[in-house]
Amino acid sequence: MSAGYVLDAGTRIMCPHSGTLMVRPRVTRVALDGRPPLLADDPNAFAGCGASPPCARVQWSAAALRVSIEGGQPLLSTSVGLIVGGSGGQAVVTGYQTRVTAR
Repeated sequence: MSAGYVLDAGTRIMCPHSGTLMVRPRVTRVALDGRPPLLADDPNAFAGCGASPPCARVQWSAAALRVSIEGGQPLLSTSVGLIVGGSGGQAVVTGYQTRVTAR
C-alpha cells in the first residue's frame, strides 16, 4: 500500500451525482489542524444526491494499516470509497489536508 494523506472532517467527499457525504467522526482526542481525522468505520450518509434511487453511504477499503487512531483505521487520500445504494460507483475525494501522511 502506498502512503496517502490522512483525511479529516474538512475533506470534501461526493458521489458522481453531486451528493455530499456527511461523516460523523468518532475521534475525540486527535485533531489535524483543528479537525478530527476520519476513520474507515465512521458513520456516513449522502445528502443531496441527484440519482434515483439516491446514493446511500460509502464502504471504505484500503485505509491505513500501519497507523491507528483511537483504535480505528484512518482514511487516506489513497483509500477507495465504494458507494452503497443508488447507481453505485466510487466516491470522489477532494480538498484534503496535505501535511500528515500514513500507510
